[in-house]
Amino acid sequence: MPTDIDALRLLLREFVQEREWERFHEPKDLALAISIESGELSEHFLWKSIDEARDYVKKEGNAAKIVEEIADVMIYSLNLVNALERITGKPIDVGNAIYEKIEKNAKKYPATLYKNKARLDKP
Repeated sequence: MPTDIDALRLLLREFVQEREWERFHEPKDLALAISIESGELSEHFLWKSIDEARDYVKKEGNAAKIVEEIADVMIYSLNLVNALERITGKPIDVGNAIYEKIEKNAKKYPATLYKNKARLDKP
């Protein structure tokens, strides 16, 4: 089973092409689908305290349901990348984009200042 991003994108591209779904895969619609699937992911945790959410995750089958929602978010995200590439005609290196974002965040949130902190206290 492919696990690298490019292989997954190719698999999804073929899946969409075989069904002739390209006309439905517009950036607007895929962005909305990501948001909807993200909402479904969030539903697993809605109104639960941190402890309740952790207990929920530990119950048989719940983690698998959460992972399935994560997969939906990732699938739509990769389908959006494919659509952007198809529409613009420009290649998109998602792996590199992720690395660049991690580097950007490392500079924005240096470990020396943010270790064990969600935010810095402002004076």
